[in-house]
Amino acid sequence: MAGKRGISPVVATLLLVMLTIAGVAAIAGFIIPFISKSLKGSTECANYRDYFVFDDDLGYNCYASNKDKIIYGFSVKAKNDAKLSENIEGFVVVLKAKDGTAKSYEIKIGNLQNEIKTCGKTSMEVPAAGGIKTYGFTRTSEEIISATMQTKLKSGRVCEEADKIDFYRCDYSIGEKLKAC
Repeated sequence: MAGKRGISPVVATLLLVMLTIAGVAAIAGFIIPFISKSLKGSTECANYRDYFVFDDDLGYNCYASNKDKIIYGFSVKAKNDAKLSENIEGFVVVLKAKDGTAKSYEIKIGNLQNEIKTCGKTSMEVPAAGGIKTYGFTRTSEEIISATMQTKLKSGRVCEEADKIDFYRCDYSIGEKLKAC
């Protein structure tokens, strides 16, 4: 055992410092891109959260009975910003039933929804910047009590809930117009 020496304290300190720097670099190489990607995703919707909102100026956020079915309607207004509209694919509406169940529907240009229709149109339409569109759908048994809306971007990201409505019974004249939807 005689004649064997350990490393000097200076060399040991330098090795520990280099090992620490290498560890920090490796961790930073993983964490920084991860955080950057997460921040980009979380801020992507900041300008689009309330791009689409339910609009009750026309009085269509309601329901009307028609023999053995219930006809629902809702109007959607788009923010008057043509530049923002370039990145928007459409919106998602979540219909919530009285029994607590919910079903979501994606509304985008040309989408052939079986249940939700753009009133007065043969194909699905999304409101242009500053525009309003009215949509209708029918139910035979389940009672829909509310709807929420989320903007969907062309990147595929669906933003958080932007607006909510509770359906009410339509005035007679609006109910008759909804039946034509």
